[in-house]
Amino acid sequence: MITGAPIEDAQQKVATVRRGLAFEARTADNFGPLADGGFEASRSADLTNRRIATLRFTEGFANAFKSRAATPGHIWNTHQGDALSTGESSAICPVFAPEGGVVQVVGLMDHGTCLQAAFSYVPAGVRIFVSVHELGHGGHTRLMEPESSLGEAITIGDIEARELPRGALTRVSHSVRAIWEVVTPFYAARSPCFLDFAVFASYASDQAADLPSIGTSVVAGSFYPACAAAAHYSLGHSPAGQFPEL
Repeated sequence: MITGAPIEDAQQKVATVRRGLAFEARTADNFGPLADGGFEASRSADLTNRRIATLRFTEGFANAFKSRAATPGHIWNTHQGDALSTGESSAICPVFAPEGGVVQVVGLMDHGTCLQAAFSYVPAGVRIFVSVHELGHGGHTRLMEPESSLGEAITIGDIEARELPRGALTRVSHSVRAIWEVVTPFYAARSPCFLDFAVFASYASDQAADLPSIGTSVVAGSFYPACAAAAHYSLGHSPAGQFPEL
C-alpha cells in the first residue's frame, strides 16, 4: 500500500515463470537426438552391457539445477537479469554439537535438485544400467540409492554404472527409475547448462523361454519428485512382420 505517491503502472511485474527443465534422449555416442525408432536390438543374440542411449537434462534458465552443498562466495547469478541462488543450502552452515554429542548442521538442505528418468514397459529379461554420475563434469551429481536397492557398482568402459531395480510388474514387462541428485555446485561455460547420463542394457537370449520378451520401452524425464512426463522417447521397436526386436 502506497499513500501520497503516484503509481505509474497499476500492475507491477514481480516474477517471470519459465520451464526449468528440458529432457532429451540422445544416441549412445551422444552425437545427436535418438531416432524416432529408438534403439533396436535382436532377441537372437546376447546383449552385454551395451550402451543404448544418453539422457540429457538441460536447464530452462540459469541455476535451475541447484546443489545441496552450500555455495560460499559466488552465490548469486544475475547475468540474465534474475537473481537465483546456485545452491539449496544457506551460504553459511554452522556446525555445532549439542548435548549428547550429536553433531548438527544449520542451514544444510536434505537434498539438492533431483532429476529422474522413468523407464516403462521394460521387456522381461532386460536389465537396465545407468551412469552413477553425469558424464564429463567431475561428479557433481550422484545416483540416489533408495533403500539400498541398486545393484553393485560396475565399470563399463570408463563409466561407473549401477543396475536399476525392477519396479512394477506387468504381464511381460517392468518399470525402472533412476534418480540423480545435484550435490556440489558446478559452473559451466556453456549456457544453458546440461547434464548427460549414460544408459546401458543387458540380456541373455533364450528363445525357448521367450526371453527377452518382445516390447518397446519408453523413457520419460523430469524433476523429482514429480510425474515423469517432461518428454517420452522410445528405446525399442517391434516392427510387424519382421524378427522381433527389443
